[in-house]
Amino acid sequence: MKRTSSPRKGMALLLALIVGLIVFALAFFGALIASDVMRGAGETWEMRQALYAAEAGVNKSIRELTLSTDANGDGLGTLPTTPMGTNGSFTVVATAGGVGEYTIRSLGQMNDSRRRIEVVVRQGLIPVSLDFRAAITANGPVTTLGGITVDGRDWDYNNSSVVGGGVWGISSRSTIAVNGSSSVGGNGRAPVRNATGGDNVFEASADWSDGIDQDSDGSPDEEAFDGIDNDGDGQVDEDTSDFPAGPDVFLKIPGGTLQSVAQSMGTYFTSQAQLDAYRTANGGSLPGGKVYYLDFSVCQPMDFGATMNTTPSILVHHTSAGNAKMKNVHGQFKGLLMVDGMEHINANTTILGAIVSFTPSSVGNAYGNGGATVRFSSAVLGGLPPMMLSGGAWPIRSWREIPAN
Repeated sequence: MKRTSSPRKGMALLLALIVGLIVFALAFFGALIASDVMRGAGETWEMRQALYAAEAGVNKSIRELTLSTDANGDGLGTLPTTPMGTNGSFTVVATAGGVGEYTIRSLGQMNDSRRRIEVVVRQGLIPVSLDFRAAITANGPVTTLGGITVDGRDWDYNNSSVVGGGVWGISSRSTIAVNGSSSVGGNGRAPVRNATGGDNVFEASADWSDGIDQDSDGSPDEEAFDGIDNDGDGQVDEDTSDFPAGPDVFLKIPGGTLQSVAQSMGTYFTSQAQLDAYRTANGGSLPGGKVYYLDFSVCQPMDFGATMNTTPSILVHHTSAGNAKMKNVHGQFKGLLMVDGMEHINANTTILGAIVSFTPSSVGNAYGNGGATVRFSSAVLGGLPPMMLSGGAWPIRSWREIPAN
């Protein structure tokens, strides 16, 4: 008798085949998915590490700015490709922007993954208080000689025209003598040859007290103008009567600030030879936008150069003993001069901005020895370089990710 296959057995075999195919397909596609997940996880890890590398580059760039030291000679804050870990690196380009501002672009890389970030950092500035009484403000006696012209009217930034009434031509806590053929102007009046007190262009025996109780402690003008909290109320020089004790005090900034800023700029000099070498290296002139600090007793001659600096500078000639003397001044200067004493501003010299002299002595306060010009300019004084210290903070003002290519 012939035997035939059962329909049920055939159906079972077919179902087993179908189930086997389904299991194989699931295993195959599961393996593909697992491989993609692992690959994706690896790429995510590498991308994250690339971002960490870019941020490390920013941190190292900010450190270079903080120290004000260009370690590689490629520009402050800019860093060459630097390894990070086994397969990572960062490369940084820092570009100076506005005053005390840098844009830092840092590219981080991990294997083939790359990410780039851009941050803007801006250094905190020390505020400067400017309160000028005159084109020349002096603690001691002032004598003008030769044909010097001292003009307290307000001249524009380019030294081309008078734009306001301005201030006194000269203000001194002591005497003022306008000799020779010298002229003094101020308070809206053009320079007057051999001016006298009745011409209202200078202020002799200037009183630095104002009779006002600024700190409301019942004692007006009780503090010395010395950068110290004399009355212990947590405020410094808020109710003063004296002439400022020195350059930092005059600007109402912490003691030593001007010297520190000059040191960070490479413009702090302890000898005439250092100053002369710097000027020679800069084409015979003193570049603008700087804080210069001359920490030696006699600067003779003081030559600013034949061309006036485009942007204003601050030049301090001061010693801890207060006996620095600047003599035989030549050239063109735009900005603020703060000196212990100054003697003989020679012919063809122009100083646009203001001069402050701290010595109480008559020695070192003889201005003029020819046809020199000193002119007050509020615009110039408003553009003085900011007080930024090496080692100061560079906080991040903005952060964003930009294309890596």
